[in-house]
Amino acid sequence: MPEDITLENLSNKIDGLIHSMGLGFNRVDQRFNVMDGQFDEMNQKFISIDQRFDTISEKFDSIDKRFNSVDQKFDLVNNRFNIMDQRFDTMDLRFDTMDQRFDTMDLRFSTSDKRMDSFDDKLNSLFATTDDLARITKEGFDRITEDVCFLKQEVAFNGDAIVKLSNKLEMKMAAVHLHLTRLDEHVGLFA
Repeated sequence: MPEDITLENLSNKIDGLIHSMGLGFNRVDQRFNVMDGQFDEMNQKFISIDQRFDTISEKFDSIDKRFNSVDQKFDLVNNRFNIMDQRFDTMDLRFDTMDQRFDTMDLRFSTSDKRMDSFDDKLNSLFATTDDLARITKEGFDRITEDVCFLKQEVAFNGDAIVKLSNKLEMKMAAVHLHLTRLDEHVGLFA
């Protein structure tokens, strides 16, 4: 027998339906709350990842600054080597000039020898001139010997400076290598 549709029955059915719908809406709300929590967790993870990337980027900026500093130091060393090259070139020119002077002196001695052979009647006069020439030559050789000693000292000093620069360069390269190794280990921690 069909149930009588009364206002009370209809009200009870509507109340039951509303109650069922309310429970369904509560479940949907709970699921949305869970999803919101999961999205918040994902957002926090992305924020953490962004912070790590920012940290890595700062490290790379620091490394770039260090490399720029090393480049500047290499430029300074290179400039020093250029100065040394110029000094050695100057010394080469001085040695070439000395060689030319020795050649000129050799020519003069040859000319003197030829004149001595061809002018026997001026032998006594030539001996006096030769004595003067020997004294002047000795004085010239003494000055040349002093100049050569001075140049040897300059070369030794420059050689010591090059060795010191080379040692400093090796120390700087070792420091750069150590820094890069540490950086490699540090970046490995974020990988």
